[in-house]
Amino acid sequence: MSGQQHPGERLSAELKDWAEANQVRFQWVDGTGRIVGPDSVARAALCFAPGFWDRFSSVSAYRQEEAVAAIVSDVFCQFDAAWAGAQPKAIEVPLSYLEADN
Repeated sequence: MSGQQHPGERLSAELKDWAEANQVRFQWVDGTGRIVGPDSVARAALCFAPGFWDRFSSVSAYRQEEAVAAIVSDVFCQFDAAWAGAQPKAIEVPLSYLEADN
């Protein structure tokens, strides 16, 4: 992938400002996107469907943007529950985010 960024970098960029505003960080650990609190405890994990990134790379730029927007929306909507819970919350990222009518 010389000269190309991993598709997840776009998601990281979208979540960076939000994470800072919420005093958390978004980081990648073994292919899983994690939201980590200031206490270094993972509060949520983005669980991508098998083959998600391969499929992501093969769809149109428009569909990629739509998928990233859907993931970001899920994070925003589910963050409060993740923060309040004692266990990290799994935020599922299905392949359907890459389909025309997700």
